[in-house]
Amino acid sequence: YWTCDWTGYDNTTYTVVKPIEAPSSAPSVEIKGTYLTAKLENLSIEGISKIQFQIVRDDKLVYASGIANIVTGVASYSFPIELGHKYKARARSCKTDIGPYSDWTDYSQNEETAPAAPVGFGLATATSKTSILLEWDTVSTATSYTLEWTNDKRNFDTNSLTTKQDNILFGKYEITGLETGKEYFFRVRAHNDKGDSTWVYY
Repeated sequence: YWTCDWTGYDNTTYTVVKPIEAPSSAPSVEIKGTYLTAKLENLSIEGISKIQFQIVRDDKLVYASGIANIVTGVASYSFPIELGHKYKARARSCKTDIGPYSDWTDYSQNEETAPAAPVGFGLATATSKTSILLEWDTVSTATSYTLEWTNDKRNFDTNSLTTKQDNILFGKYEITGLETGKEYFFRVRAHNDKGDSTWVYY
């Protein structure tokens, strides 16, 4: 039988690097107007003073990311966002602004914004001498629309001089009872439980 000899010993000293601990939960997400704030609380991770947040829009687009310092156990970061979308966030620990990093947390639940403004507002059809049918493109995240009209643009935002119709469920509305020979101005906005879009004027 043939046997081989052992090699010499490797006397190199190796250090086992402990993996960076990830935050224990997904961040909370709060949307106010056109800003989203991602936050983690009760943070106590040894050797970690920073948290990186990542924002995903509509479950597919990595929209933004940012790094926040941990202050008294809390890290938060605010991002400007666009209306008419849903957003979610995840987070990971980091030792410096360029790493090293922990694994990512799970994603938060999606949060919707107020809807985007309707587009295509401009199709107007007279249905009689005193009525008009207005139409606009629907907004996917809207649950209803508000339409206002007046015979002087300066009257908008003056409730007593402007006529308003809330809770319109479709992208059209027929206004009746207008006065023959007068000029009218119109505006529409979309609504959901997160708020209202900006006005679109006709």
